Amino acid sequence: MNTDPTTRRGAHLTDRPPVGHDAGASRPTAAGHRLPPWQVAAYYTVFCVSGFAALLYQTIWQRVLAIFSGADVYSVTIVVSAFMGGLGLGNLAGGHLADRLSIRGRFLAFSAAELAIGLFALPSLWLYHEVLYARIGALSLGPITMAAMLFLTLLWPTFFMGMSLPLLAR
Repeated sequence: MNTDPTTRRGAHLTDRPPVGHDAGASRPTAAGHRLPPWQVAAYYTVFCVSGFAALLYQTIWQRVLAIFSGADVYSVTIVVSAFMGGLGLGNLAGGHLADRLSIRGRFLAFSAAELAIGLFALPSLWLYHEVLYARIGALSLGPITMAAMLFLTLLWPTFFMGMSLPLLAR
């Protein structure tokens, strides 16, 4: 039994970075390489901008979809559930993908995910207003059908939003 207070399950306390070491200046990668500080800062900036855009999309889509489905607690629950479900599924898929890619590959996959979100965002107002509200909203659909339509239309962008975190964070 090891009773030495400087060790903890085989790891020496001296293995930690020295006090005052800037942990954000250079991050080790899975292969042990370190990223330059400017690249770490660029990744943080890109991720913050991406997160802000995702929150903006959620707010805009929530308001536009309220025209189609109403602004009651049930429609808001459907939209938030679709966002959480898509984010969760995307995070799961993004984690599996990130484990198999290099740093460059993860950043390219992150870029592709952001492109997929943008490609959905461009026609999204047309889809939600002209198709769901103007055409399908005129039909007498049941609440389950309407909920399924909202969920499925939001699954594409939210899946790719969920992929972005593990692709950029690993």
